[in-house]
Amino acid sequence: MVDNNVTQLLPIVPADILDRYHANESFDTRFSSGARLLQSIWRERHGLPMGKIKPEKGRRRPLGSRLTPEVARTGVNFLTPEIAKLVRREAAYREYGAFIQEERLWANLLSSQPLAFNLFGQAKLDRSIGSKLFCAILPDFVAELETIHFETSPGRGDERFTGDNTAFDLLATVTTPRGTRGLVGIEVKFVESLKYRARPMTKRVDQLADQANLYRDPRAKALRDVPLEQLFRLHLLAVSMISHSGPYKEGMFVLVAPEGNRNVARAAEAYRGHLREEHATTVGFRQVSIETCIEAIGAAGDVELSAALHERYIDLEPIHALIADWQPYQLPAQD
Repeated sequence: MVDNNVTQLLPIVPADILDRYHANESFDTRFSSGARLLQSIWRERHGLPMGKIKPEKGRRRPLGSRLTPEVARTGVNFLTPEIAKLVRREAAYREYGAFIQEERLWANLLSSQPLAFNLFGQAKLDRSIGSKLFCAILPDFVAELETIHFETSPGRGDERFTGDNTAFDLLATVTTPRGTRGLVGIEVKFVESLKYRARPMTKRVDQLADQANLYRDPRAKALRDVPLEQLFRLHLLAVSMISHSGPYKEGMFVLVAPEGNRNVARAAEAYRGHLREEHATTVGFRQVSIETCIEAIGAAGDVELSAALHERYIDLEPIHALIADWQPYQLPAQD
């Protein structure tokens, strides 16, 4: 019998199981290893062929969390045909300078960009569901959803904003409970650790930080280094959209990530520590779990999509079963 308290933990998956599903990557964290295995199990369960990757050094090899190019082009990385059609349209009519890597978008089961579309694509297609979803995750900020824009910036390189290429994974325009027009800038993370190389800050970002009344110390070095620098830039992008004369009167920056991604959780907690207590009077910062979003989608009326998201991204039962089903060796009987 498996202890129920144990199965609430994300396991360190034994190497033989990872090898069996072509999901054994040396650089994976405890969370990304389990998530990669879960994507490989999902792919096999739905009868989808496994793709390959070509490392910088080495030969092409199979990877359980990838789809073949032929299958990827059918849109199966997305949980409904309607979302797949939306993604095709969004990719075709992307903003100038928008950072969309087509291969990752269509073939990489572990990428956060497909996750963003799977979580919020239907909210764009159906405003009724979208309003219920956003009211559920931000009840004090959203009264009604107007529209959603994916991979978007008000002006890449524009000095009225951050003066660089910072962009939101998606931007929701909303009506707030106070009757004002608001924006919700969202960054979606799946397995990312936020421990990548920091980008140089523009003078405009420093200027915004000094003026925004967000930070205890707007010149803190930690805000300009990993793992906080992306959160810093995105938050200030939202601030610049409120500060610049335009339609938005209120704003919120939201980080969406799985509960099990401890690196993102730690980064969010560290980032909160740099914020002034009254920072929400400018542009608030919230962290919302993927689990909360999935539950809210079901409560909004799309039970099938909620169930599909749960199976694909957060249901650990298949991993627990693989660990529990292992059979140890048997010693030969003694005469």
